[in-house]
Amino acid sequence: MSGLGVAMVTCVVAACSSSIGNAAMAPASAPVRAPLDCRLHCDFYKTRKSSTRVVVTLAARADQFQGEEDDAPAPDMTLSVTLTDAKSGKPAGGFTTTMRPAAAAPGRPDAQLFFQGELTIEPGKYEAVFSFLDRRSHRGVTRTETLVAPDFGRGLALSSLVLGRRTGAPGGAALVPDPDAVFRDGETISVAFEVYNAEHKGGATPDLDVQYEFLADGDDGPRPAGRPVVLRRQRIESFEYSLPLLGWPETSCRLRVRVTDNRTRAVAEREETFRVVAPEPRPSPASGRG
Repeated sequence: MSGLGVAMVTCVVAACSSSIGNAAMAPASAPVRAPLDCRLHCDFYKTRKSSTRVVVTLAARADQFQGEEDDAPAPDMTLSVTLTDAKSGKPAGGFTTTMRPAAAAPGRPDAQLFFQGELTIEPGKYEAVFSFLDRRSHRGVTRTETLVAPDFGRGLALSSLVLGRRTGAPGGAALVPDPDAVFRDGETISVAFEVYNAEHKGGATPDLDVQYEFLADGDDGPRPAGRPVVLRRQRIESFEYSLPLLGWPETSCRLRVRVTDNRTRAVAEREETFRVVAPEPRPSPASGRG
């Protein structure tokens, strides 16, 4: 197994994921006429001096939005979020935004559409009510989640790891988080993350060692899936790494990223889980000859 390399990217960082296909619909005041079967994924990364930016990714089956006509208009998804401080129980803010289309996986009846919206909050723990509404199909859903916005402002830190697939044309493709983090043997998994608070004394560029370690869960616990990949003396703080999953077992797996600041010897580490399943069944060849 081998990596495809590292590139500088503007990345989105993963922190929470949940199924909302069976959740309650949006509040009665919204014109909801049908439930929205979808998955929610929350991403967090550092912005300004002390705030945390949250990027919300919504994945929904494309066939929900198909009308009787083939040229049905694209969804127009709206996100509303109401926050309550988890400790004090006091209101902590509300946000409403139009979600932008992020990517689509064409060619399959179970293709998913992805939408993203974002908000900026202070680090802390919140009870968050997410409401999603497609204003064209009038499908909607509401979900209550515990939202923990990390504080990236002290010491060497990593954003949460984004695990997903690249969609679109090679070279210009976007990395979109997979809320389920499920990949088929034969697919390429990509990870993106950012490093915060590396030493920049005197205006120097960062000097980082980055290690990627993949592990597969077995009866005796996690075991290495190949050798760790170590990239030394990196001068950037936004990273991406891709790996073809060729011949991987069908099991739960882990990716562990460890970053060392060579100037201060500070170390930051983060781990994310994903699952590998069987390859897509190949279509049967047409039987008979004319």
